[in-house]
Amino acid sequence: MIWHLRSALNVAALGCRGPLEATLTSDYNRLLAEKRALLASALAQTEADARAVGGKDWRDTHDRQMTRLYNYFALPPVKSAFCTVAVRVAAEAVAVSSAEFQAFADSALPRLEAPFLDFYMRYDRYRLELAEWRARTMPATNPVEASVSAMTPPADKSIAAGEASYRH
Repeated sequence: MIWHLRSALNVAALGCRGPLEATLTSDYNRLLAEKRALLASALAQTEADARAVGGKDWRDTHDRQMTRLYNYFALPPVKSAFCTVAVRVAAEAVAVSSAEFQAFADSALPRLEAPFLDFYMRYDRYRLELAEWRARTMPATNPVEASVSAMTPPADKSIAAGEASYRH
């Protein structure tokens, strides 16, 4: 949890731009300096986990896991919401003692993940609503008409509103 929290905040410090960028970067760098030993221990644990799974190729295993982790937190349609949460979490992280940091990470990481989970839930809802719309509007007997209908967006305002929220 600690290493994933640090990874999320690293992505935020590198990618979040705007009026709070300097504050976020400063808090992240302070976190790295003040929690150096704690973060080194967390990294060592992720490496040990990769050794247990990957054997002699543990570095490849670890690199793949870290690449997936960083890519997860860098999903473009979620960036705005993620950055908003990351600014708050980074500010809180520097105020937490090392002794309390594990408990903090356990509660902070789900907050950082929430914008991503919300995005995927909305996307799944969109896909279900689109499938329902297609089932109602596309006649199964005429493939040409069905393909033209498939190019016409649904009129459902909740879907259109959901799509608009992804364009940040």
